[in-house]
Amino acid sequence: MFFSKRHYKIYSAFIFAQNLRLSHFQFRISLFIQNIEIMNIRIFLLLLFFVAACRSERKSESGEKVYFDLAGFIDQQVAYLQENPVNATKKVDINGEYEEANIIDNKIEKSGELVNWEKELALFKEADINKPVLRNSYEVVEKLEGLATIYMAKEEDLPVHRLFVFRENGDEVTQITIAYLEEKNLFLNNRELKMKFEGEKLKKITINGFQKLPTIDSLSYYIQIDFR
Repeated sequence: MFFSKRHYKIYSAFIFAQNLRLSHFQFRISLFIQNIEIMNIRIFLLLLFFVAACRSERKSESGEKVYFDLAGFIDQQVAYLQENPVNATKKVDINGEYEEANIIDNKIEKSGELVNWEKELALFKEADINKPVLRNSYEVVEKLEGLATIYMAKEEDLPVHRLFVFRENGDEVTQITIAYLEEKNLFLNNRELKMKFEGEKLKKITINGFQKLPTIDSLSYYIQIDFR
């Protein structure tokens, strides 16, 4: 193709400009790609951190028990009672109103309703102190040459103030006693829970409590289950 000198200069300037624009465009594309790569690296690092945190939390939750495993112990009792029907007598006193029911082979004698042992022992399991959030929150005191272990709360605002675990013949649990006190503003929840065993079998449960709420009347209750 033939160009005059003037046209050649114009054409050369045009080509230069196009190359300059192309170089600028390529530079912007390069920066864009680099930003995406940096962003991907950041996202990858965040995901890696999140996964590591989750694994750490799971490890902490499923790690070695610091205190007496009350929740696990109650689960064992519930499983045993469900698989081995028992006879018992349940007594309930709520604000002076008394009721008594016989339990035959895990069924309430009058209604034939099956006893829900998980529900009956729920307050004991609720008092479990062996949780990651309560780690280092209790002082452990051994008494009676190791046959009695007392877990004492270091802070007054912890609901479970005391947990007593009595044993004999090594690790055979004979009694568990829990002192529970929760007090916030006008709310008060105070109760003492006991479980007694003979030959590793549950023999007696007592729950003695008092509850006060700002909107309703106070509630005083006593529950006792004697296993035969």
